[in-house]
Amino acid sequence: MRAGRMVVALMCGVFFGILAAFWSYLVVSYDIGANPGLGNGGYHRLRTWLYYPSETNIPAVTFMGVGFLFTGLLWWLRTRFPMFPFHPTGYAVASSMWTFGWLWFSVFISWGIKHLILRFGGIRLYHRVLPLFLGLILGQFIVGGTWVLVRLIWGVSVYSFYR
Repeated sequence: MRAGRMVVALMCGVFFGILAAFWSYLVVSYDIGANPGLGNGGYHRLRTWLYYPSETNIPAVTFMGVGFLFTGLLWWLRTRFPMFPFHPTGYAVASSMWTFGWLWFSVFISWGIKHLILRFGGIRLYHRVLPLFLGLILGQFIVGGTWVLVRLIWGVSVYSFYR
Protein backbone atom coordinates (compact mmCIF):
# COMPACT_ATOMS: atom_id res chain seq x y z
CA MET A 1 0.00 0.00 0.00
CA ARG A 2 1.27 3.46 -0.78
CA ALA A 3 2.24 5.67 2.13
CA GLY A 4 -0.39 8.30 1.33
CA ARG A 5 -3.20 5.74 1.38
CA MET A 6 -1.85 4.25 4.58
CA VAL A 7 -1.89 7.65 6.29
CA VAL A 8 -5.49 8.26 5.18
CA ALA A 9 -6.53 4.79 6.36
CA LEU A 10 -4.87 5.31 9.75
CA MET A 11 -6.45 8.74 10.18
CA CYS A 12 -9.88 7.30 9.36
CA GLY A 13 -9.27 4.44 11.79
CA VAL A 14 -8.31 6.83 14.58
CA PHE A 15 -11.30 9.09 13.91
CA PHE A 16 -13.86 6.27 13.85
CA GLY A 17 -12.15 4.52 16.78
CA ILE A 18 -12.48 7.63 18.92
CA LEU A 19 -16.15 7.98 17.98
CA ALA A 20 -16.76 4.30 18.74
CA ALA A 21 -15.03 4.62 22.12
CA PHE A 22 -17.14 7.64 23.09
CA TRP A 23 -20.32 5.92 21.93
CA SER A 24 -19.56 2.66 23.72
CA TYR A 25 -18.65 4.48 26.95
CA LEU A 26 -21.99 6.29 26.89
CA VAL A 27 -23.94 3.11 26.15
CA VAL A 28 -22.22 1.15 28.90
CA SER A 29 -22.58 4.04 31.35
CA TYR A 30 -26.33 4.30 30.77
CA ASP A 31 -27.00 0.55 30.57
CA ILE A 32 -25.03 -0.82 33.51
CA GLY A 33 -23.75 2.29 35.23
CA ALA A 34 -20.26 3.66 35.26
CA ASN A 35 -17.65 4.13 37.87
CA PRO A 36 -18.36 7.61 39.26
CA GLY A 37 -14.67 8.50 39.18
CA LEU A 38 -14.09 7.20 35.66
CA GLY A 39 -14.19 9.79 32.94
CA ASN A 40 -15.47 12.72 34.94
CA GLY A 41 -12.08 14.41 35.36
CA GLY A 42 -12.27 16.07 31.95
CA TYR A 43 -15.84 17.15 32.56
CA HIS A 44 -14.98 18.75 35.90
CA ARG A 45 -11.96 20.50 34.43
CA LEU A 46 -14.04 21.90 31.54
CA ARG A 47 -16.76 23.04 33.96
CA THR A 48 -14.13 24.80 36.08
CA TRP A 49 -12.68 26.52 33.03
CA LEU A 50 -16.11 27.70 31.88
CA TYR A 51 -17.54 28.84 35.23
CA TYR A 52 -14.35 29.97 36.99
CA PRO A 53 -11.93 31.15 34.31
CA SER A 54 -8.39 31.85 35.40
CA GLU A 55 -5.35 33.59 34.00
CA THR A 56 -3.01 31.74 31.69
CA ASN A 57 -0.41 29.78 33.64
CA ILE A 58 2.69 31.08 31.86
CA PRO A 59 5.19 28.69 33.55
CA ALA A 60 3.04 25.67 32.65
CA VAL A 61 2.72 26.79 29.01
CA THR A 62 6.48 27.42 28.90
CA PHE A 63 7.26 23.96 30.22
CA MET A 64 4.87 22.40 27.69
CA GLY A 65 6.66 24.26 24.93
CA VAL A 66 10.06 23.14 26.23
CA GLY A 67 8.82 19.54 26.39
CA PHE A 68 7.50 19.80 22.84
CA LEU A 69 10.79 21.21 21.58
CA PHE A 70 12.80 18.56 23.45
CA THR A 71 10.65 15.77 22.00
CA GLY A 72 11.13 17.28 18.54
CA LEU A 73 14.88 17.41 19.13
CA LEU A 74 14.90 13.73 20.13
CA TRP A 75 12.90 12.86 17.02
CA TRP A 76 15.29 14.86 14.81
CA LEU A 77 18.35 13.22 16.39
CA ARG A 78 16.81 9.75 15.81
CA THR A 79 16.24 10.53 12.14
CA ARG A 80 19.73 11.98 11.62
CA PHE A 81 21.73 9.48 13.69
CA PRO A 82 20.34 5.92 13.39
CA MET A 83 22.23 4.65 16.45
CA PHE A 84 21.05 7.49 18.71
CA PRO A 85 20.00 5.70 21.92
CA PHE A 86 17.06 7.86 23.08
CA HIS A 87 13.57 7.71 21.60
CA PRO A 88 10.96 10.50 21.85
CA THR A 89 8.36 7.99 23.03
CA GLY A 90 10.60 7.09 25.94
CA TYR A 91 10.62 10.71 27.03
CA ALA A 92 6.83 10.88 26.84
CA VAL A 93 6.33 7.62 28.73
CA ALA A 94 8.95 8.31 31.39
CA SER A 95 7.59 11.76 32.19
CA SER A 96 4.73 10.25 34.19
CA MET A 97 5.45 8.03 37.18
CA TRP A 98 2.03 6.41 36.87
CA THR A 99 2.61 5.42 33.24
CA PHE A 100 6.18 4.34 33.66
CA GLY A 101 5.38 2.50 36.89
CA TRP A 102 3.12 0.21 34.88
CA LEU A 103 5.26 -0.04 31.76
CA TRP A 104 8.91 -0.07 32.80
CA PHE A 105 9.37 -3.84 32.84
CA SER A 106 7.65 -4.33 29.48
CA VAL A 107 9.79 -1.60 27.96
CA PHE A 108 12.93 -3.16 29.47
CA ILE A 109 12.10 -6.66 28.17
CA SER A 110 11.30 -5.37 24.66
CA TRP A 111 14.50 -3.33 24.60
CA GLY A 112 16.53 -6.37 25.68
CA ILE A 113 15.00 -8.65 23.05
CA LYS A 114 15.49 -6.05 20.33
CA HIS A 115 19.08 -5.53 21.41
CA LEU A 116 19.80 -9.29 21.28
CA ILE A 117 18.11 -9.71 17.90
CA LEU A 118 20.04 -6.82 16.37
CA ARG A 119 23.33 -7.88 17.94
CA PHE A 120 23.23 -11.56 16.97
CA GLY A 121 20.88 -11.62 13.97
CA GLY A 122 21.32 -8.22 12.40
CA ILE A 123 18.79 -6.07 10.64
CA ARG A 124 17.56 -8.95 8.44
CA LEU A 125 16.45 -11.03 11.42
CA TYR A 126 14.94 -7.93 12.99
CA HIS A 127 12.80 -7.33 9.89
CA ARG A 128 11.81 -11.01 9.79
CA VAL A 129 10.61 -11.14 13.43
CA LEU A 130 8.98 -7.69 13.52
CA PRO A 131 5.55 -9.02 12.41
CA LEU A 132 5.66 -11.55 15.25
CA PHE A 133 6.03 -8.83 17.86
CA LEU A 134 3.40 -6.62 16.24
CA GLY A 135 1.12 -9.66 16.34
CA LEU A 136 1.83 -10.11 20.05
CA ILE A 137 0.77 -6.52 20.71
CA LEU A 138 -2.36 -6.93 18.61
CA GLY A 139 -3.11 -10.21 20.36
CA GLN A 140 -2.88 -8.59 23.78
CA PHE A 141 -5.48 -6.00 22.82
CA ILE A 142 -7.75 -8.61 21.22
CA VAL A 143 -7.64 -10.83 24.32
CA GLY A 144 -8.13 -7.85 26.64
CA GLY A 145 -11.06 -6.60 24.58
CA THR A 146 -12.58 -10.08 24.52
CA TRP A 147 -12.48 -10.28 28.32
CA VAL A 148 -14.20 -6.90 28.53
CA LEU A 149 -16.94 -8.17 26.20
CA VAL A 150 -17.31 -11.37 28.25
CA ARG A 151 -17.73 -9.27 31.39
CA LEU A 152 -20.31 -7.02 29.72
CA ILE A 153 -22.33 -9.73 27.96
CA TRP A 154 -22.49 -12.35 30.71
CA GLY A 155 -22.05 -10.08 33.70
CA VAL A 156 -19.31 -12.20 35.26
CA SER A 157 -16.22 -10.98 37.05
CA VAL A 158 -13.14 -11.66 34.93
CA TYR A 159 -9.52 -10.59 34.84
CA SER A 160 -9.18 -6.95 33.86
CA PHE A 161 -6.40 -6.02 31.45
CA TYR A 162 -7.16 -2.33 31.61
CA ARG A 163 -7.27 -0.64 34.99
